[in-house]
Amino acid sequence: MYSLLEMDEWFLLQGECQNCVEAIPLLVRGDGVKTSMEDVIKPKGASLIDDCGDSMRYAVAGVLLDAADKPKEQLLREKLAGIADPFTRHIVAYKEFNEQQARDRKPSGGGKIIPSWRQRLGG
Repeated sequence: MYSLLEMDEWFLLQGECQNCVEAIPLLVRGDGVKTSMEDVIKPKGASLIDDCGDSMRYAVAGVLLDAADKPKEQLLREKLAGIADPFTRHIVAYKEFNEQQARDRKPSGGGKIIPSWRQRLGG
């Protein structure tokens, strides 16, 4: 859901459910240790906020059936979850991080690549 929101591809709401629209900024994610990051932390007392968050999560999960439709962050999480050895998992994650950084630094116009240390020298 968060990846879809960041990419402005939030197609499920489009003004249909006012409760869900108001609930999004109030959602609290799991910490990834005690609670899964995909889960919404339930606030104390009766609240619709957590239920709206869970319903949106299930709606997104139901729509993302094909691997081609999944955000790249989810694909990476699934790939890393399949690696049992923590050291190997870390190496694969680090390699993917470095490759993404290189893609982000690559000029889109095919221009000359200037190393970052050279840019800091002003030349």
